[in-house]
Amino acid sequence: MCIQKLVWQAIQKALALLCEGYSLKLGKGDSSFWYSDWSSMEKLVDKVHYVDIHDMQFSVAAVWNNGSCNLQKLGVPP
Repeated sequence: MCIQKLVWQAIQKALALLCEGYSLKLGKGDSSFWYSDWSSMEKLVDKVHYVDIHDMQFSVAAVWNNGSCNLQKLGVPP
């Protein structure tokens, strides 16, 4: 299994746990999904080895919809 696939699986697992295990007050959701400390667990970019270039500008609101995380919006590494 290639390293990119392993990293992506780790990201999905971490985000799924984050999305399931927290009840957050996100406000308008205009903070950066990756580069803001919106989860109070540090910036997510510091927790992963790879962020797809297409995902870098995502806001929290772009990924978090109706109280749940939409992981399908996140890019898969090549």
